[in-house]
Amino acid sequence: TDWPVLIQAAADNVQPPNGINTVITRDVYGKPVSVARTDTTNASWNATRSFYYDTNQRLCKRVDPEGAATYFAYDGANNIDWQGHTTNLSNVCNASQVAVADRVDFAYDMRNRLTATSYQDGVTVGSSRTWTADSLPNTVTQGDAVWTYGDNKRRMLTSETLALSGQNYPLTYGYDGFGSRETMSYPDAALVEFQPNRFGEPTKVAMPGQTTYASAITHHANGALATFSSGNSLGYSAVLNARQLPQQVSITTVYNDLYQWDAVGNLLNIDEISGSPTQSRDRAMYYDYANRLTRVDSAALGQFLYQYDDLDNLRQLTRAGVSYTYAYDDGGTRRLQKLHLTGQPTTEALGYSYDSRGNLTQRRPVSFGRPSHDFTVDKAHR
Repeated sequence: TDWPVLIQAAADNVQPPNGINTVITRDVYGKPVSVARTDTTNASWNATRSFYYDTNQRLCKRVDPEGAATYFAYDGANNIDWQGHTTNLSNVCNASQVAVADRVDFAYDMRNRLTATSYQDGVTVGSSRTWTADSLPNTVTQGDAVWTYGDNKRRMLTSETLALSGQNYPLTYGYDGFGSRETMSYPDAALVEFQPNRFGEPTKVAMPGQTTYASAITHHANGALATFSSGNSLGYSAVLNARQLPQQVSITTVYNDLYQWDAVGNLLNIDEISGSPTQSRDRAMYYDYANRLTRVDSAALGQFLYQYDDLDNLRQLTRAGVSYTYAYDDGGTRRLQKLHLTGQPTTEALGYSYDSRGNLTQRRPVSFGRPSHDFTVDKAHR
């Protein structure tokens, strides 16, 4: 088949360390069963993400190398009925593995449109949705906040209104005869116009009779911004190369930079033609076999060095005599546990704690007696 089963990163004259591969295992239907990063020289760096399916070939469980799993249940129309977090890492799809409080339930209408999301912990606020007859969003309600949407006869969005604490905050949109967005108004009644061209691209951003933010806007054939004049009379210009990547970007009297890229789209150099009178913006970037940034040489800020482990975690950043060392829970969750800073003017460390879902719950200085910062996160990861 055309499905990849082994990825061995390598470029011209740049070889990956011996034994490091990404292996994709599939079942007879072509569905991924596992994605593994393997190191034959050091098994402690191996990590596997596994996928399990029910008898209807629907994903029912994903086991992550960070030490947790997500279970998926379906209704008769193959919509996700609910999903839940569990620390049961077995290869069995069983709903009893998920505590009710760890579930997120979903409800749908007769046309399989999502109408409600509810969290079973009794704390997290869920949401509900209504739809127009042709399946455009009509309202979204979460707690005491309600978003209401309006559309014109061409089914283009004309308004978004947030109702919160007895106040309404409307956004409205106007269109020209070609269906391009022409105006936008804000809750304070400020009106902004865009004067779109025949491709629907804005040529101006201004408040009529008041402030002009940008004018004389032009675009490249691919839609990327080419030129504009800002409200304070500075001119912006961008030239693209044959691959549609920035080749030269300039702002009048501010900077004029050239960009160079490698064969896979990594930025190699930023060369300043003219600009700041006090320091150069020139930078050179270097990458390893996996296209990870390993070094930056900056004319203004000096050299930055980056080191990674086999799982692509940043392990060390060094610059100007200061070293940042990142320590992870390598044997379990693989989450960042400590950030250690050495060098002038101080030497200190930060520790991190997480909940079972991987949300950050505490950031604490290990030295100097500084206070910790605690975070409370609901089941919606907010």
